[in-house]
Amino acid sequence: MSEAQATEVQSVYRELVKGVGREKVTEANAAQLIELAERDKHTVLAEELREWAMGCGGALTPGQGGDATKG
Repeated sequence: MSEAQATEVQSVYRELVKGVGREKVTEANAAQLIELAERDKHTVLAEELREWAMGCGGALTPGQGGDATKG
C-alpha cells in the first residue's frame, strides 16, 4: 500500500470512529479498517466492517489483512 493510500485509510478510520464516513468504506480498504478497529479495541466498529465486507462477497477473517480484497 502506498503512503497516500495508507493516509486515506487512516482518514476514513478517524471518521468512522466519530460515527461518520461510512460511504467511504470500500472493498479495497475494508480489511485495513477492520485491522485498525481491532487494534484500537473498537469491537463494534470491527464487527460492522466485517458484516459490511461479507455483504460485498468478501468474507474477511482476522489476519487476512489487505490481501483479502485483492484479486
